[in-house]
Amino acid sequence: MRKCLAVVAILAFAASAGATELTLRIGQGGFRDDRSSDGKIGGGQVCLDVAFNDLPVAFSIGEEYYTRSPDPTESYEIPSIVMGTVCYVIPLAEEWPTDLHLGGGIGRLRIPQGEKTVALQAIARIRTKAFWKLGIYAEGKYIYSRGELIDFNELALLIGISFGLRL
Repeated sequence: MRKCLAVVAILAFAASAGATELTLRIGQGGFRDDRSSDGKIGGGQVCLDVAFNDLPVAFSIGEEYYTRSPDPTESYEIPSIVMGTVCYVIPLAEEWPTDLHLGGGIGRLRIPQGEKTVALQAIARIRTKAFWKLGIYAEGKYIYSRGELIDFNELALLIGISFGLRL
């Protein structure tokens, strides 16, 4: 229910602030972690971005996970991380629309043992149009979070598709 309210709030904000583009992004990736038996943890994300023509800024809200299996059990796995992000948008090409997003965000991270804490991230994302309203993107990010059981200081990479709507 909270996630639906967050999406409604973002859409209301986008409409009132004169947003010019909404983009849904879905990606997969992961990071390396020595605590895992094979040294890798897979992940994914679903995000909604709001961009403006008059400002070189984009806002994003999304949920991510980084686990080894559908039923995570270890404290180094992240079944849920909800993040809000602000990015500076640098247009790289106009003929074939390509943008570079640089920014950071804050959110809430949860591990299988139930502990929740604040998470910080820094991101660099490049997104380009593939055809029609579909695009592809690659996102590198640094995730930091500390708690009693939570200890994340990771570099992650995600690659995915995007669907953009001009308003």
